[in-house]
Amino acid sequence: TYISRDGGLTWFEAHKGAFVYEIGDHGGLLVMADDVQRTKQVVFSWDEGASWYDFDMTGDALEVDNIVTGPNSTSTSFLLYGTRDSAAVMYHLDFEPLHQKTCTGVF
Repeated sequence: TYISRDGGLTWFEAHKGAFVYEIGDHGGLLVMADDVQRTKQVVFSWDEGASWYDFDMTGDALEVDNIVTGPNSTSTSFLLYGTRDSAAVMYHLDFEPLHQKTCTGVF
């Protein structure tokens, strides 16, 4: 999985493998999960992909279908959904309690 911070002029590898991702906090928060293998791990970055942190979700591994947030990508709250043994699973991922400085812009 590759990321560009300059509109596609240059790219760097964020993580090995295929990941589903979502962008929040005006582009400052990136959240990813494995898109190919069952996983219980979510990977996130507060600095546009310069450094990454992993955390394990509770329960058994699941097949992640998608990660979503609000349409304007300003939220620090996400929904991750997928399936575990043919049952639908949804996690609410709230990064607000981590107390990172919220990105502010012209809006």
